[in-house]
Amino acid sequence: MAAMDVVSAPLTLELLPTDTLLLILSFLDYQDLINCCYVSRRLHQLASHDPLWRRHCKKYWLISEEEKAQKNQCWKSLFIDTYSDVGRYIDHYAAIKKAWADLRKYLEPRPPQMALSLQDKMSAKRKSYSVEYKKGIVEDSRGKNLTAFCKEKKLDLRMVRKWRAEYDNLSQQVDEGNAKKRKCGSGRQPLFPELEDIICEWIADRRAKALAVRRADIQAFALAMAPQLEISPEEFKASQHWLDGFLQRYELSLRSTTLFKLEDTEVIKRALAFKSFVDGIDFSKYQLSNMIAMDETAVFMGQGSQTTVDHRGASSIYIPSTGYESARVTCILAIRLDGKKAPPLIITKGKNDKVECVSGIYVLETEKVWCTQAVIRKWVDLMLPLVLRGGQRGLLVWDSASTHRAKDIKNFLAERRIDQIMIPAGMTAYLQALDVAINKPFKDHLRMEINDYIENSMERNQHRNFVKPSLQEVVTWVKNSWDKITDSCVANALRAGYMDRKCSFKESSIAGHERLGPMVLQEMESQEIQAGIQGLESYDDVPEEDDMTVFE
Repeated sequence: MAAMDVVSAPLTLELLPTDTLLLILSFLDYQDLINCCYVSRRLHQLASHDPLWRRHCKKYWLISEEEKAQKNQCWKSLFIDTYSDVGRYIDHYAAIKKAWADLRKYLEPRPPQMALSLQDKMSAKRKSYSVEYKKGIVEDSRGKNLTAFCKEKKLDLRMVRKWRAEYDNLSQQVDEGNAKKRKCGSGRQPLFPELEDIICEWIADRRAKALAVRRADIQAFALAMAPQLEISPEEFKASQHWLDGFLQRYELSLRSTTLFKLEDTEVIKRALAFKSFVDGIDFSKYQLSNMIAMDETAVFMGQGSQTTVDHRGASSIYIPSTGYESARVTCILAIRLDGKKAPPLIITKGKNDKVECVSGIYVLETEKVWCTQAVIRKWVDLMLPLVLRGGQRGLLVWDSASTHRAKDIKNFLAERRIDQIMIPAGMTAYLQALDVAINKPFKDHLRMEINDYIENSMERNQHRNFVKPSLQEVVTWVKNSWDKITDSCVANALRAGYMDRKCSFKESSIAGHERLGPMVLQEMESQEIQAGIQGLESYDDVPEEDDMTVFE
C-alpha cells in the first residue's frame, strides 16, 4: 500500500534524457526544428544538433559530404545559407538540381561547347569586380592579343575594352583609396531615390533623439510616405528585399544597444574630481584596517561560455547544458586598505535571514538574491563593527549604486561613524579597485572551479538530468577562488584605484589608460599650472621701499 501511495512527478518534455529527445527531434521537419529553438535553452541546443540537419541538407538541397568538406561548414550553417539564397524554391530545388546534374552527366561525353554554352547562359549570379582588379587587368592586357587574353582570364571582351577606356578613372579611384570598391555610381540604382532620402533623414532624426529604429518601423514609415510622393502601392511594397538593399546603400545595419558610456571630456572631469576629493580627505584619522573597498558580483552555476576549441569542419559542436545557467548567487568581495582580504559574503535564496560562517565564508539567505539595504546593513556590521573599532571612524569605498546612495544607508553609516568614498557614476571600470584588478581573476578562478565540478563531480537524477549544486559546493568554489587572489593582486588593485596613499595618481588605472591616460595627465598638469598662476596673482606680500634694507 505504501508503494501505491507514492505520487510520481509528472513527466515533462524537459525531463526526458538527451538521447530520447534527439530521437524525437529526428522525426521533425526543418520548420519544426526551428520552432523548437524558441521553446527553451535546452531544446535550442538539442535542435541545433548538427546530425539533425544533415538529413534536411541532403533531402532539400542534395548536398553531399564532398560539398560540405569543401565549404568547411557545419550542416546547420549549410542549410541556413542555402535557404537564404534559394529558400523560396525549397519544394522544387532538389528535383531541379537532380535534373541539372543528369543533364550535365548526359552532356559530358558530347562536345564541350554545348555544356559551356548552357552554363554561361544559366549562371546564377553576375560577378562583381573591384576597381583594383579592373585596373590590374587593363595593365596586364597591354601588349597582348586582347581576344586570347580574355579567353585565358575567362572575361568578356567588350567588358575589358570598356575598362581600358575608363583606365584614368580607375587609377584615380585607386589613388583615392577606393581600390576595393566598385566604380562610383555602378550597380543598380534605387527606383525611388527621393523616398529613400526622406527615410534616411527620418532615421537620423530619430537616432539623434535616442529613439529606437527597427526594420518594421522603416517599412511602415516608407509605406506611409510613398502616397505623398505619388508612388502607388503596386509600384512600391517596402519588401524585405528592398529593405536589405536600402540598408546596404546607406551603410546602415541593425545594431545592439551598448552600455552606458561617458564622453572623454566627462571621464576626465570625473576622474580629476575624484582625485581632488580623495586628496582632500584626512586619512590620518583612520586606521588602515578600518578602511575597506567593496564590490558585488554575480556567481552563475552553469558553464557560462557556449564556445569551445575544436577541429575545423567538425560536423557537430555540442556542449551539454546543466539546466542551471540562470541560477545564481551574489557575492560581496572586499579588501582592506592595509592590503588584506576580507571574507566574502554569499547572498543566496532562502528564508533564514541570518548570517552564518561556513568554511570561513559568510552566507546569508534572503528572499532576493541581490544586495538590498538590509544586506548592506548586515555586511557593514560584519566588516566594520563599531565595538572593534574602539570608537574610531571607518571609511567605506564603493560605487554609486542606488542602494548605496539611499538616504537610509547614509544615516545608517553616519550613526556608526563610517565615512564613504563613492566612485562617480560610469567610472567603476577606471577607479573602482576591485572592478579594475580583482573581479576578473576571481571570476576566472571561479569558472575553472565550476567547470571542474561539472566535469568530475556533478550528479544526475533518475531522469538523467543534472542535480543542482548544493550550497556547500558554491561555498567551496568561492573560497578556493578567493584564496587564489594573491597579496600582489590586492596591492595592484589599491594602487589602480588610487587607494594606496604611498602611490601617486599617475600610477592609477585611469592615468595608465592607453587612450584616456595622456589626456587625464595633461588636464591635471594644466589645472596645477592654472592653480599656481592664481596663487601668484593673489600673493601680495612684497615689502614697500621704506621697509627694504640695502647692504653695501
